[in-house]
Amino acid sequence: MLLKWLINLPKRVMWYSSPACASFDLFKNYEDRGEQFKQAVKAL
Repeated sequence: MLLKWLINLPKRVMWYSSPACASFDLFKNYEDRGEQFKQAVKAL
């Protein structure tokens, strides 16, 4: 559903995504978290 919404956005629209909760102990550090986020976005 989110992917369909993103695909249909006008080209000039900018959107931001951020986690809705803390991610303690899920990542090695903030750099690891950022890299995994970038990979997830690219996979869309």
